[in-house]
Amino acid sequence: MANPNVQPIYPKSIIYWKARLLAQVTPRAITTETPVLLGTVGDNGCLIHAIDVRHQGDNVATVARLYSKFADDTQYYLENELSLTATSSSNNTTAIAPALFTLPAILPSGNTGMHLEGGVSLYCSLGTAVASGIILTVRGGDY
Repeated sequence: MANPNVQPIYPKSIIYWKARLLAQVTPRAITTETPVLLGTVGDNGCLIHAIDVRHQGDNVATVARLYSKFADDTQYYLENELSLTATSSSNNTTAIAPALFTLPAILPSGNTGMHLEGGVSLYCSLGTAVASGIILTVRGGDY
């Protein structure tokens, strides 16, 4: 057995991936569609801390989806999805609250996050096209 890591682990770099989505629509089980690349994890893996979605104006209800894909694979794997309610009558005097993805529990203490192994790419898409667009943001640490 290898020696256990007994030192604190710090991120090598910060993950701050963003994508603007309008008409980038894919089904849950992707066949020929291509979702939008958010980023690719470094050699040692990463821990995603938070993923949020912000409407940029009036939009119909839709679903935001996250997929993972291994470097040597052609298959996209649905990781998570989030229902987004419609926004209407948005203006520049009222903020539109962000919607947060629910990430899985990663520790018994109730902390949440998403571990991804080295070389995995994270992609996103919508279930239905929207008029004004949404911004999907991923925050975490690359090790």
